[in-house]
Amino acid sequence: HKATKNQTFETYFFKNKIFRYILTPKLFNFKIIGSMITRKDFSSKLLKNNYYVEMSISEILKTFDNYYRIYKLKLSELKYNQFHTNFEGYKITNDKLFSLLVKSYSTIELSLKIKTSCGTNFIIFSLFTTDKYFHSNRKGFYGKKSSIKKARRYCKQLLYEKLNNQTLEYLFSNLYTNYYQLKLTHFARNFLPIANFYIIKIKKIK
Repeated sequence: HKATKNQTFETYFFKNKIFRYILTPKLFNFKIIGSMITRKDFSSKLLKNNYYVEMSISEILKTFDNYYRIYKLKLSELKYNQFHTNFEGYKITNDKLFSLLVKSYSTIELSLKIKTSCGTNFIIFSLFTTDKYFHSNRKGFYGKKSSIKKARRYCKQLLYEKLNNQTLEYLFSNLYTNYYQLKLTHFARNFLPIANFYIIKIKKIK
């Protein structure tokens, strides 16, 4: 009797519903990253209600090294019974962020606004950590206020020149490169020891 009830519920629940695949943006060649059950009469017009999914870059690159880098994707179009997505945001996971903060380094944060070539506004949140000088007994090194200010100003300029007025695809494909850390380390080599640099979050400005 119970099995009959379950079958009846399943039949009722799945009636007029189908599973549809969710695809990555074009940058990642429209790979399947999941599926969603919807009504058969679901149309692209309903996507104005804002449906989002999150995806680890590791799912695309097939490497565990980038598990903590997460894209936020917005369902943008229903085409051939598949949901296409656009980039909406980016973040690193809390466990990765906490691992940076608990180490014996000092942390400097910064943020700046940029606009893509298609006119979409984003705010980028970043941080870099300082290392200790060789033979130093201090656990961390924060540096002089003038040194911090100089390094932060350079980071903002670097990010702005690299990412402002670029395509959405260019922006989101240049978040997990070591380019920024290498440039900052070289720039600050004589006054501030750099340990890490991370773009930790990108948020769209409505």
